[in-house]
Amino acid sequence: MSAALRYAYRRNVLTLKAAGEDIVFPGRIVQVVAFERSLAVLVEPDRRHGGENVYGIGLDGTILWQIPRLSYPSQAGPYVGMAPRGDDLAAWNAQGTTLILRPVTGRLRDVQASAPAAPERPRLAGAAFARERGAGRRLS
Repeated sequence: MSAALRYAYRRNVLTLKAAGEDIVFPGRIVQVVAFERSLAVLVEPDRRHGGENVYGIGLDGTILWQIPRLSYPSQAGPYVGMAPRGDDLAAWNAQGTTLILRPVTGRLRDVQASAPAAPERPRLAGAAFARERGAGRRLS
């Protein structure tokens, strides 16, 4: 990490060492991902600010972007994690939607939605399975 990207955070305040700037967010900072020319910040969601809880921060302390609101309720935030994916940022929510964004501009490059997993049926052993399926019953 270069000297220009030195930062620290505590609760809801991100401090950029080189710029000497403090940025106050509406919720507690959960995660920061550093890129060459920007930082991505994930904050705890709250009802007043909705599910758009990922921000892009410039090295000078300016807020470059906030994650976009998606139009489909099943894809809506809040976001629960993020990670670098090549030169891009991947941010995902609890509903299984992952957004791929440019870290400096916040431009949306891709939306990847995964289908929710089907609930697994408990497996029944031997005789219990046969009874459930009606084995051994005679048809009249």
